[in-house]
Amino acid sequence: MSTARSGAVPDWLGARLGVDSRALAAFRVALGLVLLVDVFTRLRSFRALYTDAGAVPRSVVLTEYGGAYELLLAAPDPWLPLAALFVTTCCALALIAGRRARLAAVGALLGLVVIQMRNPYVLNGGDVILRTFVLWAVFLPLGEHSLRGPGERVVSIATAGIITQVVIVYAVNATHKLDSEAWRSGEAVADVFGTAQFTYLLADWLADPLIGSGVLTAATYAWFVLLLGSPLLVLSTGRARTVLVSLFVAFHVGMLLTLSVGHFPLISITGLLVLYPAGAYAWAARTAGKIRRRLGIDPPSLPDALSAGAVPVDLPGGRLRAALPAPVRRRGRQLFFVGVPALIIFVSLLSAVSAAGLVDTPETADSAIETSDLGQDWRMFAPDPPERSWWLATPATRPDGRSVDAFHDEPLARDSPKQAERMPGFRWRKLYQKLIFQNVTAHRTEYARYLCETRNVEQVTLYYGYHSSEPGRIEAGGEILLSHTCSRTDG
Repeated sequence: MSTARSGAVPDWLGARLGVDSRALAAFRVALGLVLLVDVFTRLRSFRALYTDAGAVPRSVVLTEYGGAYELLLAAPDPWLPLAALFVTTCCALALIAGRRARLAAVGALLGLVVIQMRNPYVLNGGDVILRTFVLWAVFLPLGEHSLRGPGERVVSIATAGIITQVVIVYAVNATHKLDSEAWRSGEAVADVFGTAQFTYLLADWLADPLIGSGVLTAATYAWFVLLLGSPLLVLSTGRARTVLVSLFVAFHVGMLLTLSVGHFPLISITGLLVLYPAGAYAWAARTAGKIRRRLGIDPPSLPDALSAGAVPVDLPGGRLRAALPAPVRRRGRQLFFVGVPALIIFVSLLSAVSAAGLVDTPETADSAIETSDLGQDWRMFAPDPPERSWWLATPATRPDGRSVDAFHDEPLARDSPKQAERMPGFRWRKLYQKLIFQNVTAHRTEYARYLCETRNVEQVTLYYGYHSSEPGRIEAGGEILLSHTCSRTDG
């Protein structure tokens, strides 16, 4: 096995911080696919969540966020978010095809930042991980797979950075779960599966005490142990790493089939692809070859097919760089491909140890972390998982006096726990969390105004309902958050 760009890196270190060229190709394709999924989920509720006519106009965002968020006013509504989604889509397709991968990563990062700034209230951990992985894609040689032989190892500060980022997510989350009685006692997954707003598909079946009680307890302990052992993802090599990475992938597939958490499982699996060693990809290639021969077909191998048009690409400005003296070009490349990634790793590690409670960072460091948007405080279902179902009902009165649910535009069922099962998507759930659990009257008023504009109603109430059921105890209740009378300016 050869080592690319390793310089004087010892083999033992390269085996842990290097990435197989086929892993880079797989990461590139998977990243492009997740970007397309991200665009699709946003388009489903584009008018409601990303335009001034929706539930979150720019004026509301700017009252809470300043600075760079003023960029949202740079173009008439809704052209900026539309342009961001268009650019992201084009760049995602380029990544999948392996065409101008670095330039595509830069474009995807810009598009992603703009659309996430447009509505920060609907972001979850998967969105932050996606943005971070796209940032690392800018520095990784994703478009050069076809120029290397299969199994060639790439070792650089960027490969060390993407591997470090993957491990940080799990390790920091593990430290938060250590503080949770629910995770230590094995009850956490069962608690999550008992909340209707987070679950779908196989979750209801597993939540049945007669079927999944022991399974969910075992899953809690197994996932907890995996998270605690996440540093082994970088410390292990060979078959041991393959087995460990595959266990993480298996759990994320389980999340995909049970939890409505957006593309968090998909982007997590995407990151894990870079950790598979060369042996895993060689085995996959042999297995694929056997299947093709049995089927009597002989297409090109998957990595070769995906990267058939891959070409190495630098950032724009090639002619300008060619006119610069060689020492200037060399220093510029060192700054971009070594200095910037090294700084990102340093800030990320500093944020991680601070989030884990291992050190107290000074205010200047906290400010740098916040400014760079490289915070690493990963609290997915930690320290304590949700224990009850909740929902946001929207009782409304029509002009004829009938009471309806304004959002669903159907007969009202304000206090029914079934409401929690009808969340229109994980982004709406994040918005509802903001409306319910933060006392933000302006945000609630804008949401009520949006319902007035899009429904034939005269009055709207925002009602927070909750329900939990445990052996021997049922807890249920609700609270009116806002009553809003529709005016002519609303509709």
